[in-house]
Amino acid sequence: MGKIVRSAKAKRDLVDIYKYIAVDNPRAARRMIEKLNEAAHLLSDAPEMGTGRFPSYPTVRGFPVDRYILLYEPLEGERGIRLIRVFHGARSWQTLFGDDQDA
Repeated sequence: MGKIVRSAKAKRDLVDIYKYIAVDNPRAARRMIEKLNEAAHLLSDAPEMGTGRFPSYPTVRGFPVDRYILLYEPLEGERGIRLIRVFHGARSWQTLFGDDQDA
């Protein structure tokens, strides 16, 4: 299994997604987080699965999981990914970056 490096924002995104869904259904919230983590593990072994459609960020790729998008980039020199953000597909990815990808 490849390595997964989660940015602070990606970690926060997962917590926020869990909290939002858990208000109505804690079990569904756990299942969604499990699905998102399973997809991240899948991508860590095969990062080329996602699509790259971010002209300003040529190494960044996106991968859909239900209504959410995993925004990530392959790790250089090793097998794995850096998970940048996790967001609902209805949101604009451009608003998620700000000035940098690391925060």
